[in-house]
Amino acid sequence: MENLPKNSEWDVIWSHEYPFFKHDLRPYIETIEPHQLVNHVPGSGFYTSKVSLATAGLKMGVPLAFEIPKEKEKFLKFTQKHPEFLWVQKSNAHRGIKILKIDQLDLETPETFVQKYVENPFLIDGRKFDIGIYTVITSVDPLRVYIYDSDALLRFCPENYEPFDPENVDKYVVADDYTPVWEMPSLKRYYNDLNLNFKETFNAYLKSIRKDPTEIWSQIEEIIRQVFESQNLNMKTSTQGYKNKRSFFELTRFDFMVDQDLKVFLMEANMSPNLSSSHFRQNQLLYEQVLMNVLSLVGVASHFHGVERQNLRNPDLIQSQVSDKDLHTYNHECYERKCERCTEKLICKLCSHCMDDDFREDLRQAYLENLSKRNMKRILPFSGSNSRKSQYETMTEKSKLQEIWTQLKCGNEKILCY
Repeated sequence: MENLPKNSEWDVIWSHEYPFFKHDLRPYIETIEPHQLVNHVPGSGFYTSKVSLATAGLKMGVPLAFEIPKEKEKFLKFTQKHPEFLWVQKSNAHRGIKILKIDQLDLETPETFVQKYVENPFLIDGRKFDIGIYTVITSVDPLRVYIYDSDALLRFCPENYEPFDPENVDKYVVADDYTPVWEMPSLKRYYNDLNLNFKETFNAYLKSIRKDPTEIWSQIEEIIRQVFESQNLNMKTSTQGYKNKRSFFELTRFDFMVDQDLKVFLMEANMSPNLSSSHFRQNQLLYEQVLMNVLSLVGVASHFHGVERQNLRNPDLIQSQVSDKDLHTYNHECYERKCERCTEKLICKLCSHCMDDDFREDLRQAYLENLSKRNMKRILPFSGSNSRKSQYETMTEKSKLQEIWTQLKCGNEKILCY
């Protein structure tokens, strides 16, 4: 990229590293055109940082954690009441974990945290495992997040969990030398003989032991929702210096573990997840499917074959894909003239005479993503039961308004419900 002039035509920057601090990529990002895309989101460190995730105060799915050294005294008081708990210490810079005694923990190094170890993992054939969910954020403000719903990455520890030995990390840490699904005695029949994918194999096994897999998947979706909602305002701040805020998306893999009660815990979120099948050839299909679905979702793999991406901005073509009429909802506040003054309520901003062009474009992109999402499942904005309360205090006004729009559209167009 560094050998190309600023005004070169390109469609996508796909960088393994975070590109916003890279000197050679900044000129391209700062002069980005509406049809161009970057595969990272400003502020994504708020949800990929181990410290931020563990100490975000989520309502579910994260083991108890203490930020060090800020919460050192609070941690020590807690351990006096619960000396039986096991702990691990993590940092943003360090990948591995190891169970340590309290007197072995480093309680002075900044940007680290200690986290309660989940001692009762759900085991398959005696092995602990994790579940990797490929997640895509396509907009920060308003917030839109999808997961690849057709499959997931399952990885098993190299050694049996019992007899437990905290000195042997191969018993409880999933690393690059993990055991794959097709080598697990209880799973290989589903994967090898019945030709199921990883997620289907896992579901079939759970059903065979009379457990409900939907209990796990629903928790995973809700945890991911809460992660992004909790960081929405922080991430918006990171996008303020960029002219074209719709030009960013990011693929992340969220890793989870499950305990014996089928309670799900988030372990970490991986920026630029490994998509190389050089170690396990059988993973190639999953990685290819994830990439094809992501590229379709963000509009790189357009259904307008032969049309260059910059021409997709043609006003007539835009209207033919999603017209302004497609974006409006049956909003009784508008039709009953309760929004003559557009500032009366937040919902008034969805009325035709109140909606500004910038938010109209946000909704158009949301609508297009829905048409192109293939096997991606939208989890934000949420369109399910109204009994679920979003973390409105940590969400931007646009995100709140988009969720209202989604709920209204879902009532008339079921295709926009998922």
